[in-house]
Order: sequence, then C-alpha cells, then structure tokens
Amino acid sequence: QNGTFQGESKSIHKNGNQFPCEIYSSTFKLANGEDRVCTIIRDLSERNQMMNIQARLKNALYFSNIVALTDGDGFIIEANDNFSRLSDYSKDELMDSKYNLLDPKFNNPDLLEKLWNGINSGNIWRGEILNQSKTGKTFWLDTSIFPLRDSSGREQGFMAVCSEITERKQKEIEKERLLTSLAQRNKDLEQFSYIVSHNLRAPLANILGLSNLLKDTNIENETTKLIISNLYKASQNLDTVITDLSEILQIRKRVREEKQQVKLSMLIDSIIMSIDNSIQETKTNIEVDFSEIDEILTLKGYMYSIFTNLITNSIQYARTGVAPFIFIQSKKIGHRIQ
Repeated sequence: QNGTFQGESKSIHKNGNQFPCEIYSSTFKLANGEDRVCTIIRDLSERNQMMNIQARLKNALYFSNIVALTDGDGFIIEANDNFSRLSDYSKDELMDSKYNLLDPKFNNPDLLEKLWNGINSGNIWRGEILNQSKTGKTFWLDTSIFPLRDSSGREQGFMAVCSEITERKQKEIEKERLLTSLAQRNKDLEQFSYIVSHNLRAPLANILGLSNLLKDTNIENETTKLIISNLYKASQNLDTVITDLSEILQIRKRVREEKQQVKLSMLIDSIIMSIDNSIQETKTNIEVDFSEIDEILTLKGYMYSIFTNLITNSIQYARTGVAPFIFIQSKKIGHRIQ
C-alpha cells in the first residue's frame, strides 16, 4: 500500500525444500500507466547458518569464561552469569552501579596507562587485574580486552574475556612473601655470623690469653688456682662453641653455592698450608692417595670444611706422646665414590 515492502520470510525451492529469505518489493508504473511490482528475494540460508555458529560460539564463550562488555570508560553495560556470580552483583546492579572493571583503586596506574594506550590504539590487551565484589571480597582475573568499533571505525566500547586466577595469585603472593622473609633471615644470619666471628672472637681471645698467663703464674693459693683453671677451661669451651656456631653458619652459606669440579689433591694442599703451624708443632704426618679419583663435582666450601674438621680433630685428639699419622685415600666403587 505504501509502495515498498521489506522483511524476512520463507520460500520454497522447486524440490519442495523451504529456505529462509529476505524479501524486498517495490511498486512502479509502466510507460502505459499499468502498475507493476518488482520483488527481490535473497536466500538467507548461509547467513542464518553463520549466525547459528556465532550464537553457539557465544554460548560456549559465555559458559566457560567470565565475559563483560564495557563502554568507552570501562563501565560494564553487559555481563554474563559467571561475572555476576563472581562479583556478587546482579546484572542490573552491575549496570546501575556503574561497576568499573578497571578500578584504579586496586590496580597499578602504570598498568592501567599501558592498557588504555594499547586498546585505544586498536590493540588487544592481555594482563592480570584485581577487583572487588559487592561483599568486599577481592579477586584476580586473567583478562583479555578487545576494542569494539563500528563499521566506520569509531570506538564503541570493549569486550573483556576473563578467567579467575585468585587462588593462583594468592599462592604466588605467599611464595613471594616467603622468599622475601627467607632473604631477610639469610641477611640476619650473615650479620649474626659476622658478630660471632668478629665482635665475640676478639674479647674472647683476650680472656683466653689472660687466663692462660694467670694459669702459668706461680700462685700458691689453691682456691685461686682452681678459679683460674676453671676460668681457662670455661673460656676454651666458649671458644669451641663460638667456633662451632660460626662453622654452622658458614656451612649454611656454602650450601647456597653452586657445585663445581674440585681437585681433591689441591683442596688438601690448601688445608695443610692453612694449619701448617699446628702440623709442625705436633709433628703430624699426612699422606694422601688420590690416584684412583682426584676430581669430583661438589660444593667446594662444604668439602673444605669437612676435610678441615677431620684433619684438625685427628690432630687435636691424637694419643698423647704419639705423633699423629693421617692417611687420606679416594676410591671408586661401582658408581659411588668413597
């Protein structure tokens, strides 16, 4: 009646199968004044098939992810059920409350600046953002943001596709906290080691030296002699405790070292040189045999400490009146080193 018609309907093929179609009809007049109608029919089968595929893809996307559509300022204008459940807001509340997916209260300004620069340039942004639910619960989202533009290229908003990673982020944060705490404890141990090695060692050496002089002084009073003797023994015991404590702290530090190839003969030579005075005084004889295996992969500082303790203890606790004899040998038994 108005001269034109446009709409969608169904038509029938010659074989009898129906198909969806778009119809456009328009009236016109012939030169002789007779009315005619021109009708164009477009088969919509492929379009509808693509729309069905897109609908299934959207359903799959909305079912398995947290999805939100935002305006140009980041405020949500549409969200799926997953986002509503996570945020504790209804869909209407999300839009009415101007819920901001990219809330600056919870996210680093530098991160948000890079995000906006990226998506305003038409690029897809991927990152991790923090937000808060209606009940005050914070949650982390691994987020991909896609800029949405109309046919003329004008920005219409953004689509955010997210997955919740709160549990993973909490573990990462806890791990980082533990690593920071461990690093601080290591620093405290190193400081304590320094105090033990320097601040306590010097006054103790003075006490040992003084008590040793008093011990060798000709004192007739038996009580005084006993006090001096006990003072000397107590000083020696304290020196042993400080030495052991310092050694434990050094071993803990060496455990953090990387393994390396260590030549056993060179290691023992360096130990012998460091305690040469003690070896000469006690007339200790040290023999080594590393002919079978002389090089191993190990922590050098740890091995140095072990051999030093073995050698010095052998000298210190040797039988009185007998020059110590120390024999060190390496053997390879199967896949093991002895």
